[in-house]
Amino acid sequence: MSYCGLMSQVFGRDTAPEVCRQMLAGLASMTPADKLARLSALNRSVEEMALAGARLRIPGATDLELKLEVARLWLDEASWQAVRQRLLARQ
Repeated sequence: MSYCGLMSQVFGRDTAPEVCRQMLAGLASMTPADKLARLSALNRSVEEMALAGARLRIPGATDLELKLEVARLWLDEASWQAVRQRLLARQ
């Protein structure tokens, strides 16, 4: 695959090649700690959006119910059931 083809997959076809190069240069100049901090912030944003979605789907849910709903998005059914049983047993 050509460089341009790869960049269109990563950045989308509507991103100018010069912008792609600038974004890659910016990423290359970041320290590992900076990259980890950026990734952590993105992950927090995803978790917040998932929690907001759970609140919309289950109005009036408790904090525990909301956390379980979000966990369901990332876990397979058996793991989710195991987590659910442990958390409910603590109550």
